[in-house]
Amino acid sequence: MSKPEIGLFVYGTLISPKVCDRVLDRVPEGYEAVLNGYRRFRFSRASLSGRLYPAIKPDPDGAVRGRVILVYASEISKLDYFEADEYLRREEKVLEVESGEERTVQVYVGRQFIYHDMNGEWDFEEFEREHLVAFLGDTEEHLNHEDGGNAVSE
Repeated sequence: MSKPEIGLFVYGTLISPKVCDRVLDRVPEGYEAVLNGYRRFRFSRASLSGRLYPAIKPDPDGAVRGRVILVYASEISKLDYFEADEYLRREEKVLEVESGEERTVQVYVGRQFIYHDMNGEWDFEEFEREHLVAFLGDTEEHLNHEDGGNAVSE
């Protein structure tokens, strides 16, 4: 199999190896990174039991720590479907934590129509502790209904 060719900056649920495995049927390799010029918030998707989800939006003073996972081009449509209409995939530059190198990656940014639902900082440890099990079930159900019609990308 060829090497993954796309770096995807993740800053929320996809940081979890269990979520990646559920969405991609594998746990991608990657590295720690920082995305400057954005801030991470939480927002509630009313359609999914009011659970809190992470999203980022531009903030000139912000910085989001996350992870770049290495994915195959063939996996992008599945990731677009997983992220749904609340996110827009775009290209941005991140700093790799270990080397300090700047890298161009893809990232899912919260779309403006969810900004009014964003409040407070999203917390990964809280997500793992209180929401991961239910989230994995919701994700399985969502992916089983995949029709390819919800992908949002540029």
